[in-house]
Amino acid sequence: MTGVQTCALPILGNWGYIKDILLSVRGTLPEQASLAVSHLLVSFSGVDLTKAFIKAIQAQLEDPDSFPRYKAQFIDAIRRQLALEKVLSKHFNIPLDRDRQILSAVESAGTISTFFQRLGDKDAGWAGRLHLFNFLFTDVKVQPLSLNALLQLCQRGPVSSFAEAWVTFSVPTGDAGRSSVSPDAMAIEGSFEYSLEYIYDNPLDEPIHNINQAVQTGGRLDVLVSTTKNNTDTMLARIDKCNETLGDAHLAEALRDTLNELKLRLKL
Repeated sequence: MTGVQTCALPILGNWGYIKDILLSVRGTLPEQASLAVSHLLVSFSGVDLTKAFIKAIQAQLEDPDSFPRYKAQFIDAIRRQLALEKVLSKHFNIPLDRDRQILSAVESAGTISTFFQRLGDKDAGWAGRLHLFNFLFTDVKVQPLSLNALLQLCQRGPVSSFAEAWVTFSVPTGDAGRSSVSPDAMAIEGSFEYSLEYIYDNPLDEPIHNINQAVQTGGRLDVLVSTTKNNTDTMLARIDKCNETLGDAHLAEALRDTLNELKLRLKL
């Protein structure tokens, strides 16, 4: 895999109909003794979202109602990874004691957001496998992030304000903590997966809603049909009286046929 991966976002129909895009990205654990992804950077149309992504995930992890669940999920994920490391230690030099200390630190932590300061870290456990980034959205079931909300944290407009849209993932070489990245000097190690979910504003939603409101019981159309049926029945009941008044049996019969045809067509 190269150091920079760019995903151009398809614009289906009118870009203005897209209300938001939900982003999820996490590191994936290597099958062999290679490094997990470390210090991943993410940007949208040239806007660096890395710090905003970290801040938004930390906010979810610190939510009082969800924190116990997220912590338990993270602990379970680490325990499964430690069990795998124990098996692999027969073939690789794995610092099991150090990695068990990471588990103890998570178990005693008041918040697990402190374990999420970057998108992957090669020093978090053997080959970076115990970093929280590797377990997001799957083991630790945080919610996908709104690109609109991330852009707002960066003091930028919503996704619909961009003429073109693409998401870029990159990993810097050399000093892993530097913020600027040259695409000509990139080499990525490890892997990750991401998903993007479009949230559309369907222009037909409002008229469809209005139609549903009109045809439901008590809606405008329902009232109109009911009123028409009542008026038609009343007119049919009075045709004979009208015949006596007008003295025209043919006219009365024509009115009766017309009203019956109306009831048939409208299914009254």
